Amino acid sequence: MSIQMPRLSNWPREWRSFRTRRPLPTLGGANTLPKQVYRRDIDGLRAIAVLAVLFYHVGISAVPGGFVGVDVFFVISGYLIGGRIFHCLATGQFSFIDFYERRARRILPAYFAVSTLTAIAAYAFFMPEELVRFSKSLIASSLLSGNFGTRTDYFRPAAETLPLLHYWSLGVEEHFYLLFPVIALFTWRFGPRALASILAIILVSSLIASQWMLSISPAITFYWLPFRAWELFIGSMLALPFFKPPKSLLIGSIASTAGVLVVLATLILYSSSMPFPGIAALPPCIGAALIIWGGQRQNFASRFLGLEPMNYIGRSSYSLYLIHWPVIVFARLLYPDASISVFSAVTIAGSFALAGLSYQFIEIPTRNREGFWQPRRIFEMSTFGVVASLALAGFTFASGGFLNRLPSDVQDLLTYRSRYENRTDAGYRNGQCFVGYGDTYATIDQATCLPVEGSVALLWGDSYAAHYTIGLRPILEHKGFVFAQLNDAGCPPIVGRNFPQQPNCKAFNDAAFEWIKKNRPKLVIMSARWFYMSSSWFYDEQAIQSLKRQISEFPAETAVVILGQSPTYEEEVPVILARRRLRGDRSTISEGEIRSRIFGADRMMKAEMADTPALYVSVLDAVCPNQKCPMYADGTPIHLDQGHLTDVGSKLFAERISAEIASSKKLIAK
Repeated sequence: MSIQMPRLSNWPREWRSFRTRRPLPTLGGANTLPKQVYRRDIDGLRAIAVLAVLFYHVGISAVPGGFVGVDVFFVISGYLIGGRIFHCLATGQFSFIDFYERRARRILPAYFAVSTLTAIAAYAFFMPEELVRFSKSLIASSLLSGNFGTRTDYFRPAAETLPLLHYWSLGVEEHFYLLFPVIALFTWRFGPRALASILAIILVSSLIASQWMLSISPAITFYWLPFRAWELFIGSMLALPFFKPPKSLLIGSIASTAGVLVVLATLILYSSSMPFPGIAALPPCIGAALIIWGGQRQNFASRFLGLEPMNYIGRSSYSLYLIHWPVIVFARLLYPDASISVFSAVTIAGSFALAGLSYQFIEIPTRNREGFWQPRRIFEMSTFGVVASLALAGFTFASGGFLNRLPSDVQDLLTYRSRYENRTDAGYRNGQCFVGYGDTYATIDQATCLPVEGSVALLWGDSYAAHYTIGLRPILEHKGFVFAQLNDAGCPPIVGRNFPQQPNCKAFNDAAFEWIKKNRPKLVIMSARWFYMSSSWFYDEQAIQSLKRQISEFPAETAVVILGQSPTYEEEVPVILARRRLRGDRSTISEGEIRSRIFGADRMMKAEMADTPALYVSVLDAVCPNQKCPMYADGTPIHLDQGHLTDVGSKLFAERISAEIASSKKLIAK
């Protein structure tokens, strides 16, 4: 049986021409949907939304829920786009070509202008790996799919190094522009009631899916249209003929005022720690919908939103949204030590200044089709922007991030890890006494790593114990100890505990402790990345109590030393030093780059260990006076990555740690 496709001549005329030639059915005639008029209060609502996002991103604590500004934008977009499409359908004037030409003229010129400036800044200031990562986001953004190309948690620090991350919301809207006109045109032919029913079904389904998906993949839920569509459809449904303006000024005033209060409340009461979007996004969306609906009759709230300062910010909100995040990313990169107040003031002022230029010289001319900015020219420039972005990204990948563009001393720092990793592995005795993920206790070379004769000193723990081998081994051997080593990557030396990141850890530690009880070493030194024991940087009370019980079970003749957390940084230390060199800063003492939480956690652990027989040595106290840690010694970085020590670092830390151990009264009796 053959299947024949219908002839093109049999298709509806509006599909053949991409334009409706006659009015389509409406609720009560073709003219029941008046053409949308400009509303100053909607631009005022845009101002609230963009200021909320801006203040949230610069770190102003008064608006911890500022991220909901994007949800307000979605409702506004749904209302305006829906209203325009419904009116054109009702009057027989809808055209896909006209619709997408208007969208392109509205979005693309400023979009590609900001992308170009951001790419130039990235080339000038990003490290090679960051430039490669930026190129990936540039590809996604150039294809108007910034949301699909994103897997970064919006609320994590890693997001602060992605200057095009905020394009995700534009990706959501652009996919909405592709989907919604098709749904509207297909369904409107059966009347607005059919359209309203379809929109309601999609809205409810999307909201339910958003709440359900939060527990499976928060990132996909946050960035993808299927789980955000309901917010846009709330706005679109407001534009249907069923939703008449408020019957009285009082009702409109109550609705608008309530909407403003709800939106402001979410800005103040919400925080990045709550699951979002899902049901939590409903209040700001309902608040925005109330403002839009109630403002159809001018009232106090709508007049406030229509004030000229609010109105101007709203009119330029698109440029301000595009520009603010790259400004923040590069300002934070170049001035990491700036105070919050100075940083906020400078980045807000800079964002407004650049947004004003973009609005005046790009947005207004393109909307009005003035001079250079004709539709054909916009299409040509947009095509060029896509092709150029893809080509630039390809060259960036091929070159590994254009390492050669950087000064030689910066290149040396950036290649330090690859050049010295083998040397460090040998110093850690990797593969012999220090085993990796998936390996077991049986992998340890016991003849080399676990001597049983003489005064044995055992170094036990994860890779943050292994990195002391280079420095501690010669010091201990000089003092007459026989050096032993038991290290398992990602495995803190706590008996009886399961650690999700290292499934063999419990068996490894149980076997290690049995060896200790059997062979009774003179000294056991335990170390780990203590505050990563629950796969996150939090104090783990259960693990600490397990460690305290374990200490009490050591052989009586075994002295126990616990080395506290060593310095760890937000990014690799050689990269931090390279970044400093690039901006002319040759200092080698840590500033804001270190994980500040480890100092408080170190104090807590020190207090917990005080009533045990073990000696707790605060590595941070020993090597980081006034919480300023060295990052460079003898002409090389002392850390290989975010925390692991190089041979130079191991020797430096070991000298200071051994001095603390030697002066301890706790070990004299041992």
